[in-house]
Amino acid sequence: MNMSGKRVIITGANSGIGRVTSLQLAKAGAEVVLVCRSVERGERALDEIRRESGSAQVSLMLCDLASSSSIRTFGEQFRSQYDRLDVLVNNAGAYLAERHETETGLEMTFALNHMGYFLLVKELLECVRAAPSGRIVNVSSMGHRMGRLNWADLHWTRRRYRPLRAYCDSKLMNILFT
Repeated sequence: MNMSGKRVIITGANSGIGRVTSLQLAKAGAEVVLVCRSVERGERALDEIRRESGSAQVSLMLCDLASSSSIRTFGEQFRSQYDRLDVLVNNAGAYLAERHETETGLEMTFALNHMGYFLLVKELLECVRAAPSGRIVNVSSMGHRMGRLNWADLHWTRRRYRPLRAYCDSKLMNILFT
């Protein structure tokens, strides 16, 4: 695969699927923008991926995908630096054993695993459209098969929080969104 001349964003790029994807795309010649929440883990991944890929075309930008204000700030920063985005890989996500809320009151699994993708696409869509063959990849899991959306209680406020169900619901939302 030759990705020379392509600019790619990968969220959750400091570990797991995101890190492996970042490394392989950097090896294939892409300009890779790692999007991470933690500066420390992001910088560690940045150094490792640059070293392992032999590519200097790897950079780091910070964004917390569970925070709408962080996503909006990131979108502004990206658009001010770049005119186009060839591939957006929405990969960041988590399985949370306990229910938490974001600063805006969204249930955290829903916010991070789904709404983060949705808002990031909204922020970067014009950059993707500016690329000759722009693509958006939403990473999900087989968990979507067990998702059963309760539209009246997406935030798990009226029923006992069930971490696996919340995770599977968020993955089903990824599939429906895609």
